[in-house]
Amino acid sequence: MTVAQLVRRHFILVLMAGVGACGGDTSTTGDVLVQIEDSAGVRMVEYVGVPEVEPPFAIAAEPVYRHGATPGDYAFGGITVGRLFPDGGAVVSDALNSELVVLSPDGTTHEVLAGRGEGPGEVTYAHAMFALGQDSVLMADPSLGRITLFAGRSVASPVDQRR
Repeated sequence: MTVAQLVRRHFILVLMAGVGACGGDTSTTGDVLVQIEDSAGVRMVEYVGVPEVEPPFAIAAEPVYRHGATPGDYAFGGITVGRLFPDGGAVVSDALNSELVVLSPDGTTHEVLAGRGEGPGEVTYAHAMFALGQDSVLMADPSLGRITLFAGRSVASPVDQRR
């Protein structure tokens, strides 16, 4: 058998297997209202009915915080990470402006916690952030190679991670 005949035979077998897989196997599970169908190797799951379970979360009709629309608001350039404080306030990292911004619980006021720079209490890019209690924030800045603890709106402890 020549190489061309082997290639042709394998091509025909693969083509037949592909056409057979496209047949679509539609079935419905017994007690769950779900229909599962396979079409061309893609598994599609379709809910036939509405689940009778209440969702564990809901999306608010109106946003909690709104900034940038009126004079005096903080205009965010690009939010990368943020955390909520226990009282409903928030700390947000603005990557384009290289700032950490603290928002009041009602979202009406803001304060810049840390600005752009390489000194203590300054940031270039907040990669990860954790709210520790009501007034403390632990922030990792991989660009500067350090972790900084902010407590009471001031720098408590910067830790250099560079080797």
